[in-house]
Amino acid sequence: MVKLAYLGVLKVDDNTVNPFITAVGDTFIQFGIGGTEVISMEQKQNMYVETDITAIIGITGNLRGNVSYSMSERTAIKVISIMMMGMPVSCVDEMGLSALGEMTNMITGRAAMLLGQSSIKVDITPPSIVYGKDMHFSSQTNEVTTVKLNTDVGEIEVNLGLGDVSSKVVS
Repeated sequence: MVKLAYLGVLKVDDNTVNPFITAVGDTFIQFGIGGTEVISMEQKQNMYVETDITAIIGITGNLRGNVSYSMSERTAIKVISIMMMGMPVSCVDEMGLSALGEMTNMITGRAAMLLGQSSIKVDITPPSIVYGKDMHFSSQTNEVTTVKLNTDVGEIEVNLGLGDVSSKVVS
């Protein structure tokens, strides 16, 4: 369960954002990572991340766009070690990047299932992992909702660049 320690006043659709926040907490708890709480939430004009490692995944269906999960290298190493059943990890290598990709699939798949419970049907694309700081990502939506989460292994930033296309008619 995710603790909402910060509740700002934003123009966001809770039915879109909350499933992703819940999915991070649900997925992390499966690996024994607790303490997930929202520490901030903001709207931005573009998807910009300052952290070391970002996993980005596409969303199609009633919602369309991208979601990214960003973290420091230190946090990534802790997550990778836990996902690899406690194996010591000293750096982020190809196996570690694969583990982060799998984590991204698990979180976003869970969020897709939760969205489906609200009749929002989506599919996910394979994730891409980007290793480097100060990245800008292009998004087809006008705004990005950024949610910063604190966990027992460090801070995770979730960027949601999603647009609702369920009411648009394709001719």
